[in-house]
Amino acid sequence: MLLKNEKKQQLIEELKKQHLFWSYDLSNTHGTTTLPDELVIEQTLFYADVDDILLLFIIFDKKQIKSIWREKVIPDTRFYARNYYLAKIFFNIKNPQRYILPL
Repeated sequence: MLLKNEKKQQLIEELKKQHLFWSYDLSNTHGTTTLPDELVIEQTLFYADVDDILLLFIIFDKKQIKSIWREKVIPDTRFYARNYYLAKIFFNIKNPQRYILPL
């Protein structure tokens, strides 16, 4: 479990460097950042690079990531190309268009 927490902190630090949490208070007295898992997953899926997404799948359960992807990322139609890529590469969805386009 400690390894996952270290990896999560590593991912958060990388996302902070990219200024993806600009609207959140990231200060605390212990030198670590506590952010909700949902927020870390969402921001990574929206904006991070492939290495960060791969790290995301090491830290969190694929089912949890996919659930947040469905709820938060897919509905944002500005990210169609990214959703197509995530569907095809990370979630092994055979027909991404049918999965990510609204009915």
